[in-house]
Amino acid sequence: MNSTRALLEYCDEKYLARSLAVSLSTVRRWRQFGSGPKFVRFGKSVRYRLVDVEEWVAAKPRAATETAGSVSREVSGGEL
Repeated sequence: MNSTRALLEYCDEKYLARSLAVSLSTVRRWRQFGSGPKFVRFGKSVRYRLVDVEEWVAAKPRAATETAGSVSREVSGGEL
């Protein structure tokens, strides 16, 4: 693998935030708490391997919206 191709396999935190439509502070918070994609540091620069981002996104699918502490309500008859 040549070095140019290797560099194209990484993105920075700003690109990641734009790609996922989240704020830069959200990406940084994910990194701080270990809940985001794997990352590497090159000196002071933080980079994300695109393959790691793709794997992280693939592991995140949801079948329904989840709300912490939500109470299930049963509706019997009638309309909402």
